[in-house]
Amino acid sequence: MSTKLVIVDDHAMYRVGAVAMLRTEMPEVEIVGDFGSGQALISMRYREGWRLT
Repeated sequence: MSTKLVIVDDHAMYRVGAVAMLRTEMPEVEIVGDFGSGQALISMRYREGWRLT
């Protein structure tokens, strides 16, 4: 089972940096999305039918 991660932060620069760092340092973790707010994540979850565990 692979580890999947969604990053939520309202600072775009921090999100981009975190995604880049994690992809470099922890390639076994799949970044499945990054969002500027919890509301954006919830909207995408319902639109795409994601199941968060």
